[in-house]
Amino acid sequence: MSTRTAAWLAWSTWALAVVLVAFGDVLNVLEPSTLDPNLQPYNVALRVQLALTILVVPTVGALVAARRPGNPIGWLLCAAALTDIVRGTGETYARYALITHPGSFPAGELAFQKDQGII
Repeated sequence: MSTRTAAWLAWSTWALAVVLVAFGDVLNVLEPSTLDPNLQPYNVALRVQLALTILVVPTVGALVAARRPGNPIGWLLCAAALTDIVRGTGETYARYALITHPGSFPAGELAFQKDQGII
């Protein structure tokens, strides 16, 4: 893999992580705080700090992977962070699609099953 391709892939992974974290935060804002005790009371500064903290790992992974494509640590950080972000966003998505506004999003039950380890 060329250095340019590796950098594109690493930063694309990072961009996907940013989009998923932002999407999860938007869904958390739209749902009542009674559904998730971690959101009571909803504090914007706390959510921003949490989102930035979550994005540290994929940022470091993208930096390492883009500059040293042969170093597996960068790719492992990107993959681990993206996996955790997808899980967290899937949980929020399922809660919103099944409880907050049932039927508003497709595949809410599928996201719930995957989050619970059923599939």
